[in-house]
Amino acid sequence: MLRVIKISLVVIWLVVANFVGMIVDMVRSWFSSIFTFTPDRDEMLARLSEAKTFEEWQGIAGNLDVLSGNDLWRQNPMSKVYDYKLIASRFRHLIASRKSGNYEQVAELVRSGSLRNLASICEIDLYNCAYAGTKYLIEDYITEVIHCLQDLADASFERSSSWDHQRRLDYFHDTKRSYGTTSLVLHGGSLFGLCHLGTVKALLSAGLLPNVITGATVGAIVAAFVCSVPAEELLDTIKNLTDELPAIPSDYGKSRFGSVVEAVIRSRYPPEVLLFEQCVYDKLGDMTFEDAFRISGRALNIVVMSTDQSIHPDKGPQRLLNYLTTPKVIIRTAVRASIGTNILRRTENVQIMAKDYNGDTIPFLYRKLHYMPANSATHTSPRDSPYNRLSELFNVNNYIVSVTRPYFAPVLLSDFKHRGESRWLHPAIRLGRTIVQYRVAQMAELGLFPQSMRSLFLDENIPGGFQVNVVPEQGSILQNYAMLVDSQNLKGKVEHWIRIGEQSVWPMIAVIWSRTAIEHTLDSIYTSLVNGER
Repeated sequence: MLRVIKISLVVIWLVVANFVGMIVDMVRSWFSSIFTFTPDRDEMLARLSEAKTFEEWQGIAGNLDVLSGNDLWRQNPMSKVYDYKLIASRFRHLIASRKSGNYEQVAELVRSGSLRNLASICEIDLYNCAYAGTKYLIEDYITEVIHCLQDLADASFERSSSWDHQRRLDYFHDTKRSYGTTSLVLHGGSLFGLCHLGTVKALLSAGLLPNVITGATVGAIVAAFVCSVPAEELLDTIKNLTDELPAIPSDYGKSRFGSVVEAVIRSRYPPEVLLFEQCVYDKLGDMTFEDAFRISGRALNIVVMSTDQSIHPDKGPQRLLNYLTTPKVIIRTAVRASIGTNILRRTENVQIMAKDYNGDTIPFLYRKLHYMPANSATHTSPRDSPYNRLSELFNVNNYIVSVTRPYFAPVLLSDFKHRGESRWLHPAIRLGRTIVQYRVAQMAELGLFPQSMRSLFLDENIPGGFQVNVVPEQGSILQNYAMLVDSQNLKGKVEHWIRIGEQSVWPMIAVIWSRTAIEHTLDSIYTSLVNGER
């Protein structure tokens, strides 16, 4: 009964949030029609939401910026949000040093500026004014840093015989360490969990998929899938995923109810997620975290949470499983623990297993534990969060968080939803969001707010700090209601959710590129130096 109530609350929130969003859009359009005359703008916005590829989306976004005057904002380097004078000065010095062949000075300039948010160039307010990108000065500066790094990797300093392979290796290792690492966090997801696949596909297609991938519940299934495939084969594997899915059970086709209602009440997960889950388990077999890292070169992290309150975060068993902390643990069993005990019928007896030195399968822990869904636990302090371990183990200081709960879109995406609008709208939306979250947190602390509804407004388990949130909007979910409740065309639904996930990433590509492009260049160069390819 509690599951039915919670599902009903989610559906009600989706409808209410979508209705409120429609009202806001109507008021915005009314003001726009009074104070501006852009007859083609609404048509281009509609085309933007219907784009089939990122290239198409980017082209429409660029035209929309020209039509709206946002392109002029991008051409003007001045802004109070970032130190444009510092960036312009560094940009000029980098170009002059590189063109003159003074690579020792280039190396010093690059190292001294190895900060992700140097001069505040990655602040969100610089990415919600235009659709296609941010200030051209920022984009040009990041591109110039990349060119400098590539030249440093290939150059030989004629005036300094000490710039040999080892010094070059040390330089890129230290610069990479100073810059930090990004983790993609695939956070939860039950009804719409397969949107994570679209997030991965979009980032991979843009060359922006991080090497540290973290998953919880359905996100753990997707993360395990991504990290079990060689990097060069991953994109084709995702594109051809529906061909690898197992046969659809015959009893699915007999149901006259939608999978989102009937299957969720029975198992909390729609049948297309169960189909994908079985496909991943078949692919994984007895693969360990160590095996996955060797195959894909990516660090897989799976979050597990025990229901035993006596286990201290610092003293109990590992809650963030990866090739460093638990190299011999079998990934398939860790994924089941992340989903939780008694969540799926076939995971009632969840036990994390590992391989011993003989290759035999043994229990990982000395006693059997019960597990809760990894994204439903609450933490008394940020230090207790398993995501805190990512910084310790992998030098993570930047997150891309994929949250496949569309009722979070009004909360997490408000800064991006109305980009290009009047400047007063962003602070107003941000203020309203902060007030609602603060009051809900207060009432929840006093026990005056239902725990079952808390997750509709708050999610303390999303890693905080420097991050970009990717969330599918309610509109994209509700526009195709027939697909949402279809219980027969399951493979078609998998493709549908992947497409929804892709579309949710496209508006974020500009800010993700600004925050990670230099990091990816450093990773690529350092790997090639280690492998002796340079």
